[in-house]
Amino acid sequence: MKNLHLLLIAVILFSCNNESYFHQGLKKYREGYFEDAVELLSREIEINPSNENAYYERGNSKYALNDFYGALQDLNKAIEFNPHPAFLNNRSSINSRLGNYKKAIKDASKAIENKQDYLEAYLNRAGAYAMLNENENAIIDYTKTLNLASNNIAALLGRGIAYQKLNNLEKACEDWRVAADLGETNSMSFFKNYCK
Repeated sequence: MKNLHLLLIAVILFSCNNESYFHQGLKKYREGYFEDAVELLSREIEINPSNENAYYERGNSKYALNDFYGALQDLNKAIEFNPHPAFLNNRSSINSRLGNYKKAIKDASKAIENKQDYLEAYLNRAGAYAMLNENENAIIDYTKTLNLASNNIAALLGRGIAYQKLNNLEKACEDWRVAADLGETNSMSFFKNYCK
């Protein structure tokens, strides 16, 4: 009985330490200490290799350190355990940064399937479409983003650029004017250069 009691104490201490690494890693991430976060979350993964949230957060930390390939590996692992919309959306962002726009679109689409009002996923997918010069699709997703958040500066700027590429300067200028009124400096430059 005494051995069972000691075993239970050891399991509890092990679990607390395990949870501690994860929470400490999250704290470091939120404080902007990304290298420390990676180290702590790696310890968590050593102890609990099936913790999808540890892979996700370590991937976010690696992304913040511009380690996009490392971030992609961690998001792939997290998605193996759980294809959560946030995991898919973040992998979409990483794939865009790596120039894998078709993969970015696929992941953002899966995220949207599971969460219809996922503003960030619409924005990520729109950006990937824009990079592939699929401007009509980009406009559709930028518009969906704006339906969810009418003052989203990135969507206004992106949709304006997509309209410009389709030679619709009237609509482009309208979006850039609204974004410029919201204080977006790139939109002010576009407006001054292309709009009367």
